[in-house]
Parts: sequence; structure tokens; C-alpha cells
Amino acid sequence: GFEVFLILLNASEHSYKMNPNVQIRYINDGKRSVNMLNRTYKSFLSFRRLASVISQERPQFMISFTTSANMWTAIMGNLFGIPYVVSERSNPRRTIGVLNGVMQRFLSILYRRANAVVVPSRGIAEELKGMPFFKPLDNFEVITNPVSEFKTFSERPVHHRKFILSVGRLHPVKGYDKLIEAYKKSGITDTDLLIVGEGSERKKLEKLIGDLGLSENVFLVGSKDNVQDYYRQGELYVLSSQYEGYPNVLIEAMSLGCPVISVDCDFGPREIIAHGDTGLLVPKANSTVLAESMKQLLNDEPLRKRMATKALAVAKLNSIDSTIAKWDALISDASPAASAVA
Repeated sequence: GFEVFLILLNASEHSYKMNPNVQIRYINDGKRSVNMLNRTYKSFLSFRRLASVISQERPQFMISFTTSANMWTAIMGNLFGIPYVVSERSNPRRTIGVLNGVMQRFLSILYRRANAVVVPSRGIAEELKGMPFFKPLDNFEVITNPVSEFKTFSERPVHHRKFILSVGRLHPVKGYDKLIEAYKKSGITDTDLLIVGEGSERKKLEKLIGDLGLSENVFLVGSKDNVQDYYRQGELYVLSSQYEGYPNVLIEAMSLGCPVISVDCDFGPREIIAHGDTGLLVPKANSTVLAESMKQLLNDEPLRKRMATKALAVAKLNSIDSTIAKWDALISDASPAASAVA
């Protein structure tokens, strides 16, 4: 029911299929510069171009995601008198926390003036309120990420043996080096480890796999269009991240009946998993406990089945309809007009 206008700060190709009714504008070319003078000039151009778009479109409501976009949106909202919502999606210590004190104070003022600060987990809100300039914030709204709606499934085996699954980009924050080391420690030999995803850590992880003598058991299978079949066929799913915002892959696995083990990282897993009931939580940076948990769950089929059955409820709690209803209510409360810019 909304007319949606999407503004991207960088002209990099977006990764998702967009509804053809969504208009898209790019603010700059996305090329980064290390030269301070060039960066200042590009910031000025971004401000001018964004102000021009907002002035022409005159949206009734604005929503933004991630810290840099939040700042621009809040500035425009205050400049043009437009209601706005900002959303922090990850650990604020690693996004807002790296800014200097002046910028943090400025951002906190902009956030206090927002109709809401939307976060996907309570942990992010608590972390943000723990930062000195953000303690007065009282306009948080927790809206969790929706679980993906997979339309098709295949019974064709995705792997020739039983396997443990993990899904995500090959990046240090995902902790795949620790997962591979834990798999080695577990002594598991009849069940392989499959990691679905691509990224900058591939060569490093391939070397680790070779050094540990796991080339016949651990596979980096790349990105897959049929990840739902991996979830459905996996013996269990493991999330090994150093930190998250609200891990979609975890709720995807649970919604498709795959038993889960997760590192108790910030943020999200402890709000999703009831330890021992819908999955297992293990301490951060403890590969020994992770190894023992994988071995325990693989060797206890009744426990796996019980956890998988109870975890199915996560699909209802994180359904796309439920998530959209919360956003719709937030927008309607702030602005009755039936148009929005994201």
C-alpha cells in the first residue's frame, strides 16, 4: 500500500531482486578515496544530490539502514521536516563506536529525534544504550528479521555423505577457522562439514583445511541458489560467528527443521535459541565445547529430532507477515500518508 522510493548512497550493483514498482536512485559512484580533500568534496556532492532528490520527491516518511545512511537520512529529515526511522543492524561498538566523540554526540541527537531506532535484537539496543551519548535513548523498536520463504525443494542429495552445515560469507567475523578447528577436535569421521558461501577468506580457509588434513571431510562449496536443500538435508547447523545482528541463517535452518548449535555471540542467538530445548548455545572462543556439542548432537538422534521439532516454531515468530505488520504499524503511527522513501 506504499509507494516506495529507494535511495542507494553508492552506485554498486544491489544484490537483491527488486519489485519493478520500486524506483531506485544512486547518489554517487561508490568509488572510495583515501585523499581527505576528495572525501570532503564527495561528501559535499552526496549532500547536495541527496538534498535535491528529497526536495523533488518530498516523501512523507523515511527509513534508513546502517550507520552512515542513518546519519544522512536524519540530517535530511531534520532539514526538510520529514519523519524518519533509523535502524542499526549490527554491533554498534563496531559501527558507531569507531566514530570520534563529536560525531557520536551529533549522531545521538539525530537518533533521539527519530520516530524510532529499529534494531533486530534487544542486545543491540542494550549495547547502544551502554554508550555514553546514547544512554538517554528511549525510542527503540525491536523488529526481528523475517525468515526467508523458500518456494521449492528438491529431494536430490546435495552431498554424497551426511554433513554438518554452516552458511555465510567467507569472512573473519564468521569464525569459520574456529569451526574447522572444532570439527578437527571433535574427531568426527562419518559426517562431513560443508560451508556454503564465498568471500575473501577462501584461500586462508583452504590452507587451514589442508594443514589439518581435512581435505576429504571439509568442503567450501561456494554460493548456492538451493541453500534450502542444504538446510533440509543437513544433520545439524552450526553458527560460529564472532558477532551478529540477528542471524537470518540461524532462523532459516531452524524453520526447515535442521537442529542448530550456535556460538553465544553478540547479538541474536541467545534471543533465538532456548538452550537445550530448541538448540545448543556454546561459549564464545571455546572450540573444545563446540567440538563436544557437535559430537553430542550427532550421536543423540532423539535429541536432534526433539530440538528440530521445537525449533519449527521460529518460522511463525519470524514470518514475513509478522515482520511487515510491525513495520506497517510503525510507519502508520508516524505518518498517515500512503507514501514512503526507504
